[in-house]
Amino acid sequence: MVTTDNTRPSARFGALALGATALGALLAGCASTEVLTSTAPAATYQSNHPITLAEVPVNLDILIGTGARGLGAEDEARVMAFAAEAAREATSALVIIVPADSANASAASYAASEAVSLAQAAGVPAGSIQMARYQTGNPRLAAPMRLTYAHVGAVVGPCGLWTEPINRPLGNNAIDREFGCSTQANLAAMVANPADLVAPRAPTAIPADRRAGIIQRWTIGGSEALSTQGASQNPTSVGGTNG
Repeated sequence: MVTTDNTRPSARFGALALGATALGALLAGCASTEVLTSTAPAATYQSNHPITLAEVPVNLDILIGTGARGLGAEDEARVMAFAAEAAREATSALVIIVPADSANASAASYAASEAVSLAQAAGVPAGSIQMARYQTGNPRLAAPMRLTYAHVGAVVGPCGLWTEPINRPLGNNAIDREFGCSTQANLAAMVANPADLVAPRAPTAIPADRRAGIIQRWTIGGSEALSTQGASQNPTSVGGTNG
């Protein structure tokens, strides 16, 4: 028995196209599901202990003797250097704090007035210098004078928390939570300009005179100059050839 298909060709082709579209949508759905369920990258010590920029205090403590008559030569140099750094990078006022109830309170006050003059000489504006006092609670104590200001520094979260055990099952190569914290903290402490961690510095101008001199030397007789320089740097050419 022979059967015939009375469906028009256009209808059959339309059904095939609809089936192919549905199959493509199904495959696309499977592919997107696989991407969505993929695992996240493993944590690294950089992500566990990121270096961030924050406003942090910078302090200088100077011990003032009870019978001192101002700052000594070494302490003057320390104050000048500290104030010069404050003039360059401070984001707050330079505060000079002296003890109010200690045995050296009078000497510290006299030294503080001298520190103000030194700070101004180092470039700190007079309006950016403040005076303050603190209580020690011990009148027999020779308390230090403190100079402090705030600046933007690179910091890392506290290390040594040990919130999880470092022993791992055999075959587990995941890093522990404390791994790399001290390295990140040391790197943050050594950075001279924390802004370099955010963006590179602007390029400096090219020394045009130096570049022009080198190009001229190469243009006139660069190959000869190169061969002469190479011979002078060759240890076998000194005193004749090796034999």
